[in-house]
Amino acid sequence: MTDNEMPDSGTPDVPGMDPSLAKFRQAFTTPQSRDWADEATTRLNHYLQVRHHAAASMEAGNQLVGDVEQFKQGLTSLVQNDPHAVHTALSLVDPSIGHLVGSMPNQPDNAGDHAQAIGDHIKSEIATAAVTSAAHRSAPVARGLLGEVKHLLPDGHADQLGTYIDLHEKARQRANAAGLAVQARDQRVSADAALHSYLSELADPATGQLQAPPHWNQRVLDDPALPPSHKVAADLIASRVQQAGDAKASDPGLISHIVSQAAQGTPMRFPDVLSHTGHRLTLADALHLSSFSQPMTPHAHADMRAFNGVLGQARNLLMGTDGEHGAAGAAAYGKFVNWLMPQVRNGANLNPQAKDYILGQGAIHSFLPTGDDLPKPAPKDRPTLAAIFGKART
Repeated sequence: MTDNEMPDSGTPDVPGMDPSLAKFRQAFTTPQSRDWADEATTRLNHYLQVRHHAAASMEAGNQLVGDVEQFKQGLTSLVQNDPHAVHTALSLVDPSIGHLVGSMPNQPDNAGDHAQAIGDHIKSEIATAAVTSAAHRSAPVARGLLGEVKHLLPDGHADQLGTYIDLHEKARQRANAAGLAVQARDQRVSADAALHSYLSELADPATGQLQAPPHWNQRVLDDPALPPSHKVAADLIASRVQQAGDAKASDPGLISHIVSQAAQGTPMRFPDVLSHTGHRLTLADALHLSSFSQPMTPHAHADMRAFNGVLGQARNLLMGTDGEHGAAGAAAYGKFVNWLMPQVRNGANLNPQAKDYILGQGAIHSFLPTGDDLPKPAPKDRPTLAAIFGKART
């Protein structure tokens, strides 16, 4: 033995022992120290081997968890995109989980039970994903799938999914109804706008005089944007104003009513306003007032309330708060309203705070009732009823 060689401890190395522990054992040469070294290193080696196996098992377990989660996510995504793929996805679960669990080191004796539990959980997740995805699209399809997979679900879960399907079906029905209502409203607004445009052609834009545009009737009849009711209304109004002429003046009470309803947010229907064209409303006034029947912006609604305020102020002043100014007051109010309407159509300012307020500088006082507004008395030489009926008998 050379000077650099260690004396043989006489203690053989344990297979699988950490090299540092083997070197530690060889450092003891006396019988008593060797016995202690054998016991100490055996305990340490056993601990290190157990720790190594535990770490390996944990790593394998973590890998299994990751593989299972990735596998589950893949199949649930499949059925979310295509609920009808649920049976294909379910058929892949048991064999795939069996191979994943079978590839783990140091398997417990009940590894098969663990594989079964994992598989059952994944199949429940897949079934739930398929039914919920189908519920977003079609209630009958979702209910059909639920009947096919409910045996895979935990207790009570099938009832919860049934409620989920019902909720989505009702939500779709409400959305469809709202969509149809919006569509109907848009069609009505479009038809009203088309009718308004056609009726506007009946008056010369420069002079306001009535006119008969060429091919007007045929264009109205051929326009698909106009429903039959609007075509009939267009024909009636055109016939009335062209045969009997336009109304001499508009009815101030009707105008006040139309404006008041619009200001309250319950406007008169578009065709109802236009139905008065030619007898209670001039064509120009009817066209302007009919626009109040359409949906309004908050700013437009504020203008409508201001318009109603102007009419209310004038009515109280000219007619009296209780109508005490009688027929003269009613006539004065009628003159005022028929003066006001062209101003409003031309953009008059109805805001009382504005410098150019339509009623500023006492404009309304020029309409105060006078003797000229009183009804004309009946002629003195008018025959009596007795004389009239007496003549009829002879």
